[in-house]
Parts: sequence; structure tokens; C-alpha cells
Amino acid sequence: MNWVTTHGLGKRMDKLPLVLAGPILRRTEAIATSIWIALRDDPGKLILHIYEGASTTPIVSSEATSLLKLGDALFVALLTAEYPFESNNRLQAGIVYQYDIEFPGIAPWLGKKLEDVGILNNPMLTSGGINFIAYTSLNIHRPSFSLPPTSIDDLRIIHTSCRKVHGGDGGDLDALTALDEIILQSADQPNARPHQLYFTGDQIYADDVSDTLLYMIQDAEAHIIGWQETLPLLKEGDNIRPGYRADARRNIIKEVAHLSIGDEPEDAKSHLMKLSEYYLAYLFAWSPVLWVDEEEYFPNWSDLFPDPFDLPVVEIIESAVEEGGSGTGDITIRIEPFLDERSKTIIFWKKLSMVRRALANVPIYMICDDHEVTDDWFIDKAWAEEVLHPTNLLGRRILQNAVSAYVMFQAWGNTPKLPQFSLAAQAGNTVLKRISDLSVKGATINQFNLIGELLTPILKSNSVSYGVEGVELTSSIEFSYAIDFNNFRAIVLDSRTRRFFPNDGGAPALLSEEALNNQIKANLQGLGPNQEFVLLIAPAPIIGHTDWEETTQPFLARLGKPKREIDWEAWGFNKRCFEAVLSSFNAVPKLVILSGDVHFSFTAVGKYWKNSATGVSNGSKVSTFAQLTSSAAKNSTENTNNLATNEINTARIIPYFGANLPLAAAPKYVLGRKVPARFMQKRPSLSNPWTNFKLSNSTPSTYVFYKLNQENERVDPMLGVDWAYRIYFLDDIRNSVVRGHYSEANASDPYSPPANNYEQYLYQHKRNTRWTVQTSAVGRDCIGEVTFRLTGSKLIITHALWYGLEGKYKDDAFYIKPFTVHTCELDPNDNEIQPEP
Repeated sequence: MNWVTTHGLGKRMDKLPLVLAGPILRRTEAIATSIWIALRDDPGKLILHIYEGASTTPIVSSEATSLLKLGDALFVALLTAEYPFESNNRLQAGIVYQYDIEFPGIAPWLGKKLEDVGILNNPMLTSGGINFIAYTSLNIHRPSFSLPPTSIDDLRIIHTSCRKVHGGDGGDLDALTALDEIILQSADQPNARPHQLYFTGDQIYADDVSDTLLYMIQDAEAHIIGWQETLPLLKEGDNIRPGYRADARRNIIKEVAHLSIGDEPEDAKSHLMKLSEYYLAYLFAWSPVLWVDEEEYFPNWSDLFPDPFDLPVVEIIESAVEEGGSGTGDITIRIEPFLDERSKTIIFWKKLSMVRRALANVPIYMICDDHEVTDDWFIDKAWAEEVLHPTNLLGRRILQNAVSAYVMFQAWGNTPKLPQFSLAAQAGNTVLKRISDLSVKGATINQFNLIGELLTPILKSNSVSYGVEGVELTSSIEFSYAIDFNNFRAIVLDSRTRRFFPNDGGAPALLSEEALNNQIKANLQGLGPNQEFVLLIAPAPIIGHTDWEETTQPFLARLGKPKREIDWEAWGFNKRCFEAVLSSFNAVPKLVILSGDVHFSFTAVGKYWKNSATGVSNGSKVSTFAQLTSSAAKNSTENTNNLATNEINTARIIPYFGANLPLAAAPKYVLGRKVPARFMQKRPSLSNPWTNFKLSNSTPSTYVFYKLNQENERVDPMLGVDWAYRIYFLDDIRNSVVRGHYSEANASDPYSPPANNYEQYLYQHKRNTRWTVQTSAVGRDCIGEVTFRLTGSKLIITHALWYGLEGKYKDDAFYIKPFTVHTCELDPNDNEIQPEP
């Protein structure tokens, strides 16, 4: 008997609860609350009830809401409870609210709520499963939340990105599980519990799926989706099995769809392609319901590849038998990568219930980056033109499927009231209706084309942005958004579908000039009197880490590494866009940026001076900003750990690679002119030491130095500067005890030292350096916690990075804690002197 017949979803369908995923708490304001949920049956309409505390009488309820059918056993809904404008019952800060969902429709669900048997757990049990989504140990018997508090000193925000099912160096735990622990410690305290969670991108990895997971997705497809999608240019069969999608014998993803950019044959071997696969990837990422019940039931190598003579080329080594391989005829099978993926997939599954509960109990705001679609989509002009070409039917379909799933599972909950997501009868063929019609009217080519008309981005040739000609990327669907809260404004950027590609072949502007005006500049206007700062969500860090963007990436480029392979798409690589973005920050005195993407975490702080039209320095306008980066939740690598380890830091060991990381003692200063300028460098050995000019012919022109008032560089005093800014990165300077060192480890170690001298040296080295690494950048799987304190005009920001440590002193000592903490201040009125010409 094979796995499908013994442990496949078909054997478990009658034991599945009604709720497949969720409820997930989405956009939550004083005027409205939205909940997303996915069900395996259509129980009729749903009603969302909001309660104050443990009250049994709701203070507000949603309208009875119908579900959208996405498959034979997949129905989704976004329930929104709105508070009348004239009502005095709007939600208030300082209160723990609870919510429930009522099923008023048809039998057997008629009259039930989330706590009832069969809604969240096996319908054959005798009691319900509300503990799956509520903190019942704190006597909170429904999922709950609190609004951002009145005092900014109590505001608590979580952010993270890059959560890959089989990711993580050494199989570390999913760092998002720490959020469940954080909420558990404070769920009954409205001003102490987390108030918001920002997913800054890569909530799924469509381009990098473990063979084990794709095998289970394809098994679930027949039972959950039902309808079949015929992919353009392909026939149903082995060529879309797990492990075969980038097979060197077929090259579907790379050579037919032109999506994958990697050079290795295993790249994109299990890349998602069908819309149903994208749907199911979200369900598996957010809920344990569709997974197997026991670890021993996970599919094995022989289940996926039963015929050793019909293996994907990426799983074969044409050489002698190696350790861990098994000889079969003239080939050697490479099993280790499969087993590693399988092991990490199991680690993800083991704690998924913790993540599910957390997602039900904190308002979540999301934006996509690249991996929800494919690695580095729209990385450059050539990629965009190739994938969006009318003849690339497969590439366009895969991209469209990815964006369709993003709409249904993420974007809808960000902006539920936008007309583009309307389900009203008069709304006609909105994107939600067209996607749902695939299940209702049939997955025909015409239905897919109707979706593509709305979702496929468009390239506009002969465009101009930032004064140069190029190609502009645009779309009819808007994914960026802004929300006002009582003491701050949140702005979420879409830096993937609104790009600009200069004709000179340079790096893309992650926002075209029009997009920058619409997404940033327009939303920085008109702040309320009580809004102390702007929270800007940018999937990739706007202020990139110096060790990576100014050292490692340029060094790899000089070595001839293709720019696509080193992610040559940082904000700073397009100078015109980057300087325009920083200049736009000057509209507000204090701005906090949350980002992910890069698979390591750090904190940087900056100050920006923009001079008046006269060029007089004392007429400058001052703004301050902080860059907080948290990545990855579950996708750290050996390289990211090395980058974050002080004793293995390329920029500090080999000066040739670039300047040292600018810390508070020696910040990075940048002087800028709108036009080409000359910068003067002092050379004491010359008779006229200030005549040695360094010309900058770029527009805009900038000059960088790393220590203020060191009297060896300045701008030509006849020209002056149009702007200047200062940036430095933070270091955690706390001692080992404060950072979480075990007290008993100071005196002795419970383990005997290894007998081997070399192993003993490594052991002691790891122990001695354990508390001196990950201080500036964190390369481990983590989440970021952001808290604030306001003192006069000064905003003090604490960025605590929660992660697990490598190694342990005790067998049970592996856990996730805030081992690295950065604290910075934003104060535009601190009288810091602008760098002078």
C-alpha cells in the first residue's frame, strides 16, 4: 500500500473540522474589525460578534456574510464588523476585546459558534477545540485583541518576514512561535499585550517548496480543490511531480516559464505552479489541520520516488557511491538533501499550533515581497520583459496564480473596504468574484484570462522617472495602503509591482517616481496632532546593512558573480530613487521603518538635513528615522550567521572589502547636491592642501565620509550642499548576564570537556564567544519586537530581537528569547550640527 491510501488526506476527510485555517485577525481599528477564515464546507452565512471582555452580549456584529468558493472543500470569508459613525460604541484603547463567529445558516452547523464540537476540532469528539485559538489558561475563552494604547509608551508591535517551511540553519524552530509565548504572558493586559503584527513579506516560499510538502499539497488538491487547472504548454503527468519542475531533463520553471534565476539544477525543483497549489501552501503554512497526525506518517523517499531508475536528475549523482547514498545500477541517489528538507518540514509542523493561536489574537497587516510569487520577480528589465511577454503563457499564468492567491489570503484583509475587493452585487466582476468563478463556472482558459486582465502587471515603455528614460511597471490593482491610528500612521509599500527600470541597464528603482509620490509623499501629509511618528513598512530595508550592500555584494560583483544571483535590487543601488525616498522623509520629524527580506536582522538610525532654497545651512529642515529589520522567521543560513558573527565579519577582517560598519562612535555621513559637484580632500603634503578635488559627475552627486570634523574632506565652499544625512548601526553593548547568560554557567559547565584537543578548543571557543556575537546583526531565525517611550520631543525606540541560541548548557535550554536588544532615539530638536561644507 502506498502513502496516499494509508495516510493521505482522503483517509482523514471525515475527521477534519469545519475550519481549515484561521480565524486570522486582520485590519482592526476603532471603526471596524476584520477576521479572515477558511472552511471546508459552506455553512451558509457567517456573523462576526465583538465583545467587551467576557461579556455574553456583543457590542457590535457584522452583517451576515457569504463565503467565496475556491474549491469543492475550500470556502473563504472576510468578516468585517463596522461601528456606525455616530455610535458611541466604537472600540477603545485599554480594553481586551474578544470575538466569536456565529454560523446561523444551515444544518449541521446551524446556531453553532467557534467553541462547539466540529468547528475547530474533530467532529467525532465530545468537546470543542476553542483552546486551539484562545488563551483559556488565562480564563479567556474566545480569541481576543486590544487596540493600540492611548499612551505611546505602552505600544507594542511585532514584525517579521521570510518564513520558509523547511528553512533554518540547523533546523532551528519557527521563530514565530515566540509570538504565542509573548501573547500568553500578557493576553489579559490590554496595554502590555502585542497590539499589531506586521508581516513584511515572504509569508510563503512558492519557489522553494520541500518535496515532502509539495507531495502532501498535491494529495490534498484532489480533496480540497476538486477542479483541475491545465497549465499552458504542459500536459498533466510526471513533469509536475515534486522534484521534477526544474529537472534538467525538462527545465519547466527555468526554460519554459523563465522564472527561476539560479544556476543550480535543483533550483525551483518543486516550485508552485497551479493556483490550487498556491492556495494550499497558505493553508499548510498557517494551520495544522491538513497535515498528518503523527511524525511517523510523513511521506518518505520511497513514497515520492518509488522507481530508482526514474528519478529527477537533481537527485542523482553520476559517480561512485558516496556516504549516505545508495547505489542503483550506474547511478548514485542523493538522499541527504531530501532527508534534510523532510526533517525541517517536520520541525515546522510540530509547533504550528502555536502560530495558529497567535495569528488569531493580534491584528495582522501584510505585504508581499518576492517569494509569495517567485524569487526576485521583476528584478530587472530583462526579467520583466521576458516573463510578461505575450508568448510566455506559462510564466504569465504562474505569476497570475501567485498574485491571485496573495489577493485571497493576504491583500483582501489589508484593505477590505476598497472597491477592488467589493463583493456587492453592483460591484460586477471584481477580482474576488473572478477568482471565485474558477470554482463556480469552471477553470477554463477564458476564466483565467479574465483574472489576468486585472492582476497581471503591465510594462509602460518610453516612461520617465527621476529624470531618466526607461520602462515603468504598473498594475490596475493597488496593494499599498495607509492606516491612521491614534498616535501614529502606518504606511505599507508595494515595492514589487510599481517599479521603474532605467534604459541604461542599471538597478531598478523599487518605486517609480509616480509610485513614490502616491505611496510615500502623499501619505506623509496631514498627520493628526496626536500622531507622534510614521510607521513605514518596506519589504526590503531602505537603509541596507553596510556589510552586505556596500561590501559583500559589490565585492561579489567585482568577482564576476551575475547580479541576479546576488540580489542586485537594493534601494541604494538606484541612487536617484534612493535619494528621493530619503528626501521624502523630511516631510515628517520622526519616521520608523520596518523591513525584512535579507535574512538577518539589525537596527540603524539616521538624521536628515534638507537645506532651504538659499542653500544656507541654518535654514535647513531636520527629520529623523530608524530602520528596524527583522528577518528571517524561519530561513536563516550559515552565511547569515557568519555575517552576524563578530569574529567572522568580512568588513572587519579584510578592510579591502569596504568601510567598517558605521556605529555610533563613527557614523556614516553623506553630503548631497542636486547637480554634479566637486568635493575637496585635504592633503597636508601639498602647498595648497584644499585643491585636491574629487569630482562627482552623477546626478544627484554625493560624497561619503565616516567621521565628522576630522578636517580631511569637505564640499567646495562655493557650492554648499542641498542635503546631508547621518546613519549608524546599533550594537547591543549589554553584558552577557543581562543578555540572558545562565547564572550557573559562570562557575562551571555541567558537561565534561571533550577528550579530543581540537574538539575541546572549538567547544571552549564557542562558549567564550557565545555572548559576543549577534550583537549588531542577528543571523538567526527571529522576530522583532518594537516598543516606544516618548520624552518631550524625543522618541526612544527599543528593538528586541527574539531568537534561539546555538548550542546549550542544558538539554532543555533551547528556547527563544530577546537575546539582542537595540535602543535608539529620534529627536529632530537635539541641536546636532549639520555637516558643513
